[in-house]
Amino acid sequence: MKVKFLICSALMAAVMFAQRPRTSHTPPTQGQLAANQLRRIARFLKLDSADTSKLTGNASLVGEIETEQTALQANAATLKASYSTLATDIVTNNTSDAAKQESTIEAALNSNFQTRIAAAGKVVSALPSVGLAVNLSSTQLTSVAQLLINGGGGFGRF
Repeated sequence: MKVKFLICSALMAAVMFAQRPRTSHTPPTQGQLAANQLRRIARFLKLDSADTSKLTGNASLVGEIETEQTALQANAATLKASYSTLATDIVTNNTSDAAKQESTIEAALNSNFQTRIAAAGKVVSALPSVGLAVNLSSTQLTSVAQLLINGGGGFGRF
């Protein structure tokens, strides 16, 4: 009986400690997102800390990624609202409004893709002039472009 009590107590304690704290979470700023994305590029390219600092300290690169993140955040709000409305339209069999929401979702996703492509082009073209200790090959730059276009995580996946 005591063993069951101890096991139950241990399981309850484990469940309680596994809970996330109920504090409000402040979303990252565009600057934080840009720094995270540049650190990801640095890890991908296996750069040392000095070269990573050159990337994260480059105002041009940070600005391009901040602009990208601003557009992705605006589209995220549009997508969230459109997906919610679309779900309601499906439940209520409102096919005319559902088509409108599908069009809005498609436009926002296309805008995200175009935004990523534009930002990737600017970042990849700026990388060789950052003054890194390593010379980046065209294969590495192509891989960075693919990483940026695919999103990799965060708001809009970065």
